Amino acid sequence: MKLSKTIKLIVSISLVLLIAWHWAGSIFVSEKWKKSLNAVNNEKSIVWLLNGGESVRLNMVDDLLRRYKLVGMTRTDLEALLGKPPPTGYFASYDYVYWLGPERSFISIDSEWLCIKFKDDIVIDAKICQD
Repeated sequence: MKLSKTIKLIVSISLVLLIAWHWAGSIFVSEKWKKSLNAVNNEKSIVWLLNGGESVRLNMVDDLLRRYKLVGMTRTDLEALLGKPPPTGYFASYDYVYWLGPERSFISIDSEWLCIKFKDDIVIDAKICQD
């Protein structure tokens, strides 16, 4: 009986620690986002490889979109928050395109991107796109 309670306690603590560890990597941090932009250098796979197969931005994008209202933000404010993305040939109808990482699915054959469109230097559209 005592062993059973000990096992339950260990499992419970382990579960809480696992959830906290996963959640900590999912919180949007502007400095981490911008630092990962510098690592890309027009080669989207570099960030993914440097992070052990996990993209920093892909982990943070959901929290970013939940916490910040990008639509209505000025270009200057968006650049202060996310940095200016490197040029890319993807999604030419958008003004800024941030590579997030390999798509979140069982078989990741495509990539996910944060696509931003401006009108008069104000964000009018912000969404996750897949190529």
